[in-house]
Amino acid sequence: MNEYINIMEKQFIESGSKDDFSNWLKKIEINLERYYVLLKYMDLDFAKSIIELNKGSYNNLAKVIEKNKKIIEISPYADTISSRRAIPIKGKIIVNEIPSIISMKNEKIDFIIKNEIYLMNLPLSMGEKITIEALIAFKKDLYVGIYGSNDDINKQIKLKKLNDLKVRINSFNSNLEIKEENISIYDSYTSIIKIKSKIQ
Repeated sequence: MNEYINIMEKQFIESGSKDDFSNWLKKIEINLERYYVLLKYMDLDFAKSIIELNKGSYNNLAKVIEKNKKIIEISPYADTISSRRAIPIKGKIIVNEIPSIISMKNEKIDFIIKNEIYLMNLPLSMGEKITIEALIAFKKDLYVGIYGSNDDINKQIKLKKLNDLKVRINSFNSNLEIKEENISIYDSYTSIIKIKSKIQ
């Protein structure tokens, strides 16, 4: 839990928020709800297995989805997630011949999920960037996004990073359909790119 809190504190500092840390965490859930609205507008398909990567108790999407839906939460911080709409798995994605889940405990592949969609958010580690490129190579659908408050001092930096990611992905694979949507509601903003292979 301490490592996860440290990550959230780092994001809080980078945002330059005028709120205290506790209120900033509360705002995350409000922003998540708006983020989910945009995902639904972009046709997030719950007929498939929805997999969110590297989230924890405060910023997992399962907190705000409908009660009859589920999200598989694969994360080193999965043991902090308590939502009944989450299927938390403490682990990480590895990509060999097909995308697989590897356990953090014993480094053995637990199971393989097929017909899946992946959700990720900026900022991305180098490992996550490699994961995105590998999932694209296997023609997996991905949604990569950002959200926050309009007065965050790093808003433009995050928007630029998302755009840079879109440009870079386009540059190495011409067989992709990339859709981008943005919304600004009250004091918050959300931006998401949807990456889908034209060849299935």
